[in-house]
Order: sequence, then C-alpha cells, then structure tokens
Amino acid sequence: MIKRLMGMMALVVAVGLIAAACTGGEGATGAKGEKGDPGERGAQGLPGGSPSDSELSALIDQALAGTPATAESIAKGGRLYDKWVKEAGVTQPGGDQTLWALQTSNVRTGVDTYRCKECHGWDYKGIGGAYSKGSHKTGFPGVIKASATMSKDELMGVM
Repeated sequence: MIKRLMGMMALVVAVGLIAAACTGGEGATGAKGEKGDPGERGAQGLPGGSPSDSELSALIDQALAGTPATAESIAKGGRLYDKWVKEAGVTQPGGDQTLWALQTSNVRTGVDTYRCKECHGWDYKGIGGAYSKGSHKTGFPGVIKASATMSKDELMGVM
C-alpha cells in the first residue's frame, strides 16, 4: 500500500515537473494583424428638442442626491460637457448661444458656442484656467464649484 502511494506521489511530482518545463515564459509578440472593415452603422435616432425644465430638474435632482458615479455616467458627462447637442440627440440650436455676445475674444460661432467646454474650459476653471488666454478665451467663470456651492434653483436659473 505504501509502495503504491509512493508510486502515485512520484507520478504526480513527475507530471508537475513536466508541466512546469513545458510552460516557459512568454515569447516575443507576433506581428499585428490587419484592421478589419468597419461594421454596419446603427440606425440614426430621431431629432429631439432641447431638454425640458422638468428633464433638467430631474437630472439636477439626481446629481444633488449623490447618486454613485459609474464609468458609464462619467463618460456620458464628459460627452455632454463636450458636445451636449450631439450626445443628447437634439436638434442643433441656430445662431450663437445667448450669452456668447457678452464676450469678444473667442470668434467661434454657431453650435461651438453651445459647448460647455468652450466657455468653461476642459479644466472647468473658465477664465481662471487653461482657457484664460488663447483663441478659446471667453472670460466666462469656471463651473468647477457650481454643484457644491449652488442650489438646484440657482443651477436651473443659469441653464
């Protein structure tokens, strides 16, 4: 019995050693394959209007409630801050954003004037950040502290 047990243990050790010998380190990375054709594009959504006051209010309620952020919601927030018209799937507004006329240093026009980042910068600091100079300068304030310092009613009034 002991002989048989010792033989089985020797077999297990031998299999383990063989497996270890056969699983060496990784080799060099092979050549990158060719890029495939792009897939079929999905259906285009219907054009929508601007968000209603109740929709904006619901979004602000959610933000103020401290709903935990997910990777998806953070990415969506970035896309909205960049090009909210495209991300929301609404009809592109005509002309310049109403407050755009309050500045004279940024010569962009049309839909670009509705981009949050165009007035407040990628760093959310507006005139106090990266957009304090150069072709994107507007002189508008930052929004980095807005949700922490403004009430829902104040945020709705600005929108």
